Amino acid sequence: MTIPVKISIFVLLLLLNTNSYSKTIEFEKYNSKSNIQNNDQYVDFIKDAVISQPEYKEIIAKKTKFNFDYRVSKGERFPTISSSIVNDHYFDRKINEIDSIRKIQDDSLDAHIQLDQSIYSGNRITNNILNAKRQTEIGNLNLQERASNLIMDANLIYFDAFKFQTILNVIEQKILEVDKLLKISNQRVKAGITQPAEEALMQIKLNELLIIKAKMSFEIVRSRETFKRFFGEDFTSVSIPNLKLDNLSANNSLIRQSEKLLSYEVQAARITTSQAETEIDIAKGEYRPQFGLNVKYIQYDFDRDFDEYDIRGGIYFNMPLFDFGRRGNKVNSARANYKQHEWGARAEEKDFLIKKVSLEGQLVALVSTLEELKSTKKSTERQKNILSNRMSGREYNSIALADVIIQDLSLYKQILESEIELYLTDLSLSHAKTVLLQRFRLSL
Repeated sequence: MTIPVKISIFVLLLLLNTNSYSKTIEFEKYNSKSNIQNNDQYVDFIKDAVISQPEYKEIIAKKTKFNFDYRVSKGERFPTISSSIVNDHYFDRKINEIDSIRKIQDDSLDAHIQLDQSIYSGNRITNNILNAKRQTEIGNLNLQERASNLIMDANLIYFDAFKFQTILNVIEQKILEVDKLLKISNQRVKAGITQPAEEALMQIKLNELLIIKAKMSFEIVRSRETFKRFFGEDFTSVSIPNLKLDNLSANNSLIRQSEKLLSYEVQAARITTSQAETEIDIAKGEYRPQFGLNVKYIQYDFDRDFDEYDIRGGIYFNMPLFDFGRRGNKVNSARANYKQHEWGARAEEKDFLIKKVSLEGQLVALVSTLEELKSTKKSTERQKNILSNRMSGREYNSIALADVIIQDLSLYKQILESEIELYLTDLSLSHAKTVLLQRFRLSL
């Protein structure tokens, strides 16, 4: 058992023992005044936005192209019918008319119709069709990966706007609290209860929050503009979601199914390896016997009497005998190419397993971090209440209370960002296991 597999089993056991965040993240608690949408409504919201993007429409067009390319390759099995018109006009000649019968023809205008049907070509046609089908499969995998990445982008854009707007709302609340403390300090200084230094320090605390607000306001303008360009509406009109975490639920059928799947890169690498293996047989096929059927109809002087014609046909056979080593070199090159792709596929599998284990471990770490942050925030809120209750007593300390308010803001920000990261990591794991399209009910 390899080390990544052992780590994966260990992380899976941790996931199974994780009770917190096993079902949903209730983002509504960050803005209870907004309209709330459930997981299915949010999925539809993201899906509708994705399928309206020009990138998604490009994906659909490319998928159609791949299907037609495959049909072209299948057409190699069928006969080819071609036609031509030959206008043979002589400008000058010097011949012996007695023994040069073929050369004394007058100007002619002939029509040719020819049918060619390959009967055996060293399995090259069959192998080319097989590889063309595989190429279509690779193309579809690439398109699915692009669509899955587009879903990830949509979620990133949504939560980018959601995060900054939510944090700004809290900053404004904290500014009001600190500003109130500043006014109290001003009154205490005027009454001679405290020193002017307290008021100065309180002003510094308030300025610190104002600077954070200014930076956040810039981020809000940027994130809202990106949101509007992608989703076609203002963020303020969007409902707040409560979302499922699929990869932390041991009973999720989609997760049990995805454990058998591999990443898009691994699947494409395996198909490419199969293509490379078939290329060996294609290289060998170039030096196998080839034969087929040829039929030609020639209508002579069809611009005149239209009475003379030929119908010719037969079976052709071609067999390379000696090529000074080119055959062996081509086959050996194809074999080397196959080995290269085979090892490349194994490398992709290793990278996928490492990435998958890393994302699973990140989920567990985020859950643990969130539990610690929430515990710390509860402790900070208790400290804040204790200090607030002493505002009228001798133990009143406005600086300490302001510090607690700023710390509470920092913890709030960390918890929000961690929950967003938890959800996005959950999506990333679904993307890595190629089930994100199913999760958002998109199919290609």
